Amino acid sequence: MSRELLRNTGQRGYRYKQADIKAKRRHIEKPKAIKLTTELTVDISAMLMEGWSPEQISGRLVQAGKPTVCHETIYQHILKDKQADGKLYQHLRRHTKKYRKRYGSSTGSRMGIPNRVDIEARPEVVNQRERLGAARLFQNDRQRP
Repeated sequence: MSRELLRNTGQRGYRYKQADIKAKRRHIEKPKAIKLTTELTVDISAMLMEGWSPEQISGRLVQAGKPTVCHETIYQHILKDKQADGKLYQHLRRHTKKYRKRYGSSTGSRMGIPNRVDIEARPEVVNQRERLGAARLFQNDRQRP
């Protein structure tokens, strides 16, 4: 508390708004820790070329006693390399694909089942489950009435 007062007291005393502005400015101006050094990026690139995933690389760096880097930081490095026309992303297992391509499943091609009978139009015999075929449908499923 005393350090806060010493650091932020001006000629007119301690003013909380001015102290808040100073604290935010100090936070912005403080030097940020360098996560990826050039030596580390070379090691990461070599491991990626060998087919390692960013998660495996991150874990291996911890075991090797090297500066640790989160797997997300490695993904960010790969993305920056890709934006600079690099080829590191090609060594990822999924090539940074997030979604599976769905071929032939567009909304225009969904025609439904041909000659489909609506459930309201089915015969009453099926609802009573007296026929052998209707009974077999529910034989394995004991949860239905």
